Amino acid sequence: MIKTALIISVIAVLVGCQDGDDAAFFNNTNETVVEINVPNSFRFDRLSIPVRVTFYDNPNYSGAITCTESLMLFEETEDNKKIPKTSISTTFLNLLEPGDYYAFAYIDMNNNGIYDTNEPKKKFKKKIRTLKESRRTLRFNF
Repeated sequence: MIKTALIISVIAVLVGCQDGDDAAFFNNTNETVVEINVPNSFRFDRLSIPVRVTFYDNPNYSGAITCTESLMLFEETEDNKKIPKTSISTTFLNLLEPGDYYAFAYIDMNNNGIYDTNEPKKKFKKKIRTLKESRRTLRFNF
């Protein structure tokens, strides 16, 4: 009976969670999965230009930046060759303190570490609620 209830609970969490939703898995961590998809129609050097994901504490994306992560669109082979990719997925543990956040991703075309208005960007459309034990997936499709 307990095993059945556990399986049903896990299925309910997996089915019920949508992109960005929070679901506790009782592992004393909060997990943020960031998925980036940039089609080849966006022309830039994927080996040196990062996609940056920036988090703010307000829906206006203004004021102090809470957190920024830089992601590269390549994979490295065992012989240290870099292969450009159109999509990546990266998992971060305890990236964000408990709270509410708003995120957007941008291709930092001039690699200066800040968003410039001429750079391609995508906003994450939902508020991100982070708890002590939570899991969320943020998808950015350019």
